[in-house]
Amino acid sequence: MPAIAKRKPYFVELLAYLALHPEGTTGSAVADAFSIGSSRARTDLGHMREWLGTNPRTGRLHLPAAAAPRTYEQTGVKTYQVEDVLVDVDLFRRLRARGEARGAEALTT
Repeated sequence: MPAIAKRKPYFVELLAYLALHPEGTTGSAVADAFSIGSSRARTDLGHMREWLGTNPRTGRLHLPAAAAPRTYEQTGVKTYQVEDVLVDVDLFRRLRARGEARGAEALTT
């Protein structure tokens, strides 16, 4: 993908932004956050959709169209929402939950 290759740090930041909004975010919120126009945001999100491709677990796109994710089905608000993308905060939450479940006796000094 030439668009991604030229601006990979930007697209990684855009992916991180989406991943940190697990309930999705609107195209206008993306445009505001990145100080770009709405049509540019849609174009960039389209490039990202192609870059991420299909989720092998579900057979759906990792970044579906704004009217396709579960948030739209529940609220009627078009949002961009990545599916099955693990970020460090997810890992941190899992590790913390595991540690809390084990309790103080699991700690070694």
